[in-house]
Amino acid sequence: DHLAVAAAGLTHHAEVRLIVLSELAMASGGADADVRVWDADTGRCADVLKAHDDAIYTLCFSPLGERLATASADNMARIWDVGTRQCLGTCAGHQDWVNGVVFSPCGTSLATASMDCTARIWDAQTASCVTTLQAELCPLIGVAYSPSGRTLAAAGSPMATSVQVWDARTGKPVMALSTGAGAHADSVLSVCFSPDGNTLLTGSQDKTAAIWELRTGERRRSFQGHTDSVASACFGLDGRQVLTGSGDRTVRLWEAETGACVRAFK
Repeated sequence: DHLAVAAAGLTHHAEVRLIVLSELAMASGGADADVRVWDADTGRCADVLKAHDDAIYTLCFSPLGERLATASADNMARIWDVGTRQCLGTCAGHQDWVNGVVFSPCGTSLATASMDCTARIWDAQTASCVTTLQAELCPLIGVAYSPSGRTLAAAGSPMATSVQVWDARTGKPVMALSTGAGAHADSVLSVCFSPDGNTLLTGSQDKTAAIWELRTGERRRSFQGHTDSVASACFGLDGRQVLTGSGDRTVRLWEAETGACVRAFK
């Protein structure tokens, strides 16, 4: 019910692109460049943050929910204090839109992915850039940390590779999922690690989602049934189920082991 209230937009003045939820608050961002913080119990807008100078592409709460990261077409990411609504720092350095942002599992680092073909790791306290990761693929669309925080994955264009994985501590490339046999036929729009960190889930513009073995780079499972791009995909908490959201206006629940669709929400 809370998500339905926020998705209605209420006082947003343009398309709402993302909603995120923590134990402390709920936040939404969109094309109007504002972030709206909502009371999850009442569904009322608690505050409006004039967050960026251009459209907001993604949001992410820190693990404890006390901070919020925002990423925008103004080439920047920002970190906010959820309680005071104050900006704690601006991550500046990307040369193009920032499409992805995520806190590390321990909350000390922040990773971003950009249209400028780089991913960056930032100090979440100072907003200073720690590492710049040059990707083989361009542009980068999504980014995710493994549960341990030791590995970082970014997704993007199929021109070279669809997903690239780095060691988050050293910045060295670990592997890439190529566009060869078994790979996605179009851009990867989302990426998510399994709870055990051994596999990677991707959602693609080719209307499918897939699970990949990180050790070998092989495709373990494919999820087919959507009739438009799979813009978001995530594992359930125990890793046994997968949830996908698509441009076909449906959400689907799947069995991770068999690839069978359990339910379609329309």
